[in-house]
Amino acid sequence: CGSLNISVCPPTETDLPLGKTLVVVIYNPLGWKREQIIKVPVNSESLTVKDSDDNTVESQLVPLRNWTVNVGISSDKVALFSLFFPVSVPPFGFRTYTISKENGSRSVFSTIQTALVNESRTFEAGPGNLKMSFSSISGQLQQISNYRTG
Repeated sequence: CGSLNISVCPPTETDLPLGKTLVVVIYNPLGWKREQIIKVPVNSESLTVKDSDDNTVESQLVPLRNWTVNVGISSDKVALFSLFFPVSVPPFGFRTYTISKENGSRSVFSTIQTALVNESRTFEAGPGNLKMSFSSISGQLQQISNYRTG
């Protein structure tokens, strides 16, 4: 995928037919082992992720919100979901994972909870006195407030 820091990847965003496999190669240029969560934009719901030893890897599908989908990048088909799964890559090495479509979903499917929105079309998030206000239409941060200090 050409846009490495943007969640747009046309090869992964096409609908993966049954029996076809998408190969994902993760490279680690660092001198120590890397373990992290990978995010892949996809359009299929019934996906299974396997490592190079053919072990099933736990994965999670998260539906994308409308304002996330419209990031201003044109693509033939925009992803409907983000597929997340953990990877472990050796130092100066790579690891291969496969994504395939199976009958019956193997990924944990997450739903997006809709918060009640006030009349100003914003919602607040944050612990204690520190709150962040976001636009419910665009998803953009509008304000950061500290209610303790004003």
